[in-house]
Amino acid sequence: FLFTGEHREELRKKLKHWQDEFVKKFSESNLSRFDDLRQEQIPDLINALQSQPFLADKRMIIIQGIPLSADRSKELDLEPLEAALEHVPETSIVIFVSEKPDQRLKFFLKLKKIAKIESFPIPIGQSLKLWVSEKLRQSRKTMSARALEQLISQSNQDIALLSSEL
Repeated sequence: FLFTGEHREELRKKLKHWQDEFVKKFSESNLSRFDDLRQEQIPDLINALQSQPFLADKRMIIIQGIPLSADRSKELDLEPLEAALEHVPETSIVIFVSEKPDQRLKFFLKLKKIAKIESFPIPIGQSLKLWVSEKLRQSRKTMSARALEQLISQSNQDIALLSSEL
């Protein structure tokens, strides 16, 4: 899977839900996380990708920041990782998380062919109003349509600021 998009709050919520549900069912011993991957960690990641689950049916590997964004595209050599994707066992659930991957890079193009991509774009316009309304509903609060419009306008449609204000 590839979780992508700049709506960090929704992306994190979805990732946390998947992770929590996985741990409930298969235990934390079958969960591996790689955050801010460095070149020297790539062999460990490849090993995790090719490992079988321990006393369970599934294994989950979460890789933050891969595929690389345009500003990080020269930082890592992902060719060994790209080759390793061919040998990931069916028992593994692999989730790549990248807010703004460079869609021109070879690794992204490879991943696009084999992964299910779930996008989390920042809502704008009517979608933003619906998002704010849903947040209010979840917290059992209400706001007049005019106040909602003013809040969105005053926040410059900044989703992080809106979330904080709510």
